[in-house]
Amino acid sequence: MEYSWFAFIPILNFVLMLQIVKKPVWWIILLIIPIVNIVIAIMVTYYFVKKLGKSGWWVILLMIPFVNIIAWGMLAFEEK
Repeated sequence: MEYSWFAFIPILNFVLMLQIVKKPVWWIILLIIPIVNIVIAIMVTYYFVKKLGKSGWWVILLMIPFVNIIAWGMLAFEEK
């Protein structure tokens, strides 16, 4: 099944990330809580980066504005 269009719908994008890192989908509810959503986003990004076999500093790159566009692209299009 093709999931590339999930990137354009924010909640589905996060659902797909949760499925990739094997975390419960109910974590989406935690995105509504103001400070908790930042923590959950960082945790899911960390698990996602580890799942791809990258080091933890990639999480920092993915959280910096404008740098994250390039970093997400590097993760998406790198060769294995």
